[in-house]
Amino acid sequence: MTPELISASVVSLAAFVIIILERIFPYRKNQKIFRKGFFNDFFLYTILQNYVLGLVIFSFLIYVYGNTRINNLRLLAGIPVYIQVLGFIITHDFYIYWFHRWQHNNAVLWRIHEAHHSPEDVDWLSGSKSHALEILINQTVEFAPLIFLGASPDTVLAKGVISAVWGMFIHSNIDVRMGYLQYFING
Repeated sequence: MTPELISASVVSLAAFVIIILERIFPYRKNQKIFRKGFFNDFFLYTILQNYVLGLVIFSFLIYVYGNTRINNLRLLAGIPVYIQVLGFIITHDFYIYWFHRWQHNNAVLWRIHEAHHSPEDVDWLSGSKSHALEILINQTVEFAPLIFLGASPDTVLAKGVISAVWGMFIHSNIDVRMGYLQYFING
């Protein structure tokens, strides 16, 4: 099985588990599985927009990487994948927390970010609904350092899977309390 197929399987399995947990431990009771806007969010945002923008972002980053001398640096080449993944999870979590706060407090950025807050019902899928420009910004900031610093392709794939699964979890309709952990991770 290829790493890409494994990552798609992990994300799909996580979505399935989160959907079941939303039924067993719902935060908001009686919320429908196929809520208003579900199909638009799934097909237009999750599948089409995120997939197409992912291709655009990675094609651009790989083009820039391949056509500059930065690809000779390979600064992360000797660092184990698990340390690379952990380091990028921490730095991205820090970035996304502060950028998200800035979006809520800046009129221009709010206009871009408000699409993310437009679903009436929040569930595992609603986190994928974002303005295309916000996705371009966030995914470029998330993945450009991995590519330009020479992270392992396994690191890039693992970081993408973790971001997808965590995004589904933190937007899910599951009644869960993070306790003190909420002060350390974006949730």
